[in-house]
Amino acid sequence: MPRLYKTTGSITQMKENPSLQEMQEAVGGDIEIIHLPQSKGAFVVNSNGKHIGLAKNRNATVVVKRMYDDKWDDTIVGNAIMLNAHELRQME
Repeated sequence: MPRLYKTTGSITQMKENPSLQEMQEAVGGDIEIIHLPQSKGAFVVNSNGKHIGLAKNRNATVVVKRMYDDKWDDTIVGNAIMLNAHELRQME
């Protein structure tokens, strides 16, 4: 099931197969997909999060950095939804 990583530090389960509208509501706007290496899934984030000054999402950033062996030098901001590979394929 998709997990919502909030900037507050909490991580909650979302319902299975969230709609586009539900994902947009969770991240607070239009979505952007950040693919994880080796097709392990993706994070869905607010596409304008950095431009509108959303808070850093420490937990989501740590997950991505670990999956990229600390070679990822960006930061996730705002709430982020983590999808596994199967959930990501269902979106396409």
